[in-house]
Amino acid sequence: MNLFKDNVRLNIMLALVLALSIVIPYFISQYIEKQIKADISNSLHTVVEATEQGLLLWVNEEKSLAKSWAINSEIVSHATALSKIPETR
Repeated sequence: MNLFKDNVRLNIMLALVLALSIVIPYFISQYIEKQIKADISNSLHTVVEATEQGLLLWVNEEKSLAKSWAINSEIVSHATALSKIPETR
């Protein structure tokens, strides 16, 4: 009878160890996956912000260039002359 109790205890302990050896790695992998996704999200957010700032800088530079062309008298006179030429095919 004592041997039977020892076997039951051993089986319970083995089942417990087996369950823990499955459950613990599962939760660890879920935690790691969550952390990786958060890191990727932060990285992508940083890339989007940097791209947006770069585009805004480029647009502002293009606006400045267009304004400088708009006040250049030589360019204005050529543009005026071109606008007076009738359209042809």
